[in-house]
Amino acid sequence: MTRKILIEGLGGRYPYWTMNDLPGYGLMMFTKHPCHFYEKPFTTSKWKRSLLIAEPIHGLQNHPLTIATSHFESLANHQTRKSQMHEAFSLMPAENSIICGDYNFDDAW
Repeated sequence: MTRKILIEGLGGRYPYWTMNDLPGYGLMMFTKHPCHFYEKPFTTSKWKRSLLIAEPIHGLQNHPLTIATSHFESLANHQTRKSQMHEAFSLMPAENSIICGDYNFDDAW
């Protein structure tokens, strides 16, 4: 139901969007600009976590831009979460990159 509400509510203002489809939760990205969207599943995940990536076709003022989001592993899985973050950072270009999402940091990391 939440997906439907978001798409109906934001779809007019942000016509370009993507999502992954996981039971109970997932990732969505909305943008006003056309993008190449793709998803990279993490090699280590108990809950099929992934990195959802957008690359605006025209970049940022004609410079390449990469934006990603994820919902990193939660609960007492700090080693898996750390591995996922390293994997996410290795997939991103060194310049003009943004990674956002739910990092699920806790006392362990």
